[in-house]
Amino acid sequence: MKKLLVGVVFALALSFSSLFSLQSANAVEKVDKNSDLIIDKATFHELTKQKNLRTLSSEKIPTVKEVNKALNSMHVSKDHPYQEIDLGNGFTVEMGVSTDMGMEKIKTQATQNKTASGYYAVKFTGIKLYDIRVSDNYSYEYGKKITKWENPPSASASGFAGWNGKITSKKIANIDKTAKDAIANSDYTFVKYGGNRHGHMELRFTATGNWYTHHVSIK
Repeated sequence: MKKLLVGVVFALALSFSSLFSLQSANAVEKVDKNSDLIIDKATFHELTKQKNLRTLSSEKIPTVKEVNKALNSMHVSKDHPYQEIDLGNGFTVEMGVSTDMGMEKIKTQATQNKTASGYYAVKFTGIKLYDIRVSDNYSYEYGKKITKWENPPSASASGFAGWNGKITSKKIANIDKTAKDAIANSDYTFVKYGGNRHGHMELRFTATGNWYTHHVSIK
């Protein structure tokens, strides 16, 4: 009986040990993914060599976490249509939306038609590494409700400097009768050295003729 009990305890200990190891491995994978460099050093060296940028360092390439932190701090709308953050060492992130300067003059009309669009891009020395764009044509009664919209929205993604980008999904999320979210997800693959990135963007458009970006990320 004692031998049987010892065997059961030993088996349970092994099971818990395996489960703990698996959870630890998954946690490490998530941490490592977040701490990945936004581009690999081989690509960095190729680009700096092409553009003769000897002063830039491959030891100062921003991580995915640092790029996401910058993207999450950006607030772009029709009142503030463009923003750029300098990450240093030649890297920048930018975000923008389309504008409609005539909105105030016609907002009393019963029905209006608009095209809301927005994008973000990660760049190195002015060269786009990844970008994603989302847009939607919609109609609304000012301040009351959105009456028509495209579903799915229009979306595109591009990768540069050896990266290929594509949209993997796009949809409209209904917030309420006065607001919708145009949502797009993208994949970026790097054939030469392997590896991949995933982009996400949400563009909210409203029955007051405004739109803005939110929940933007790259992983």
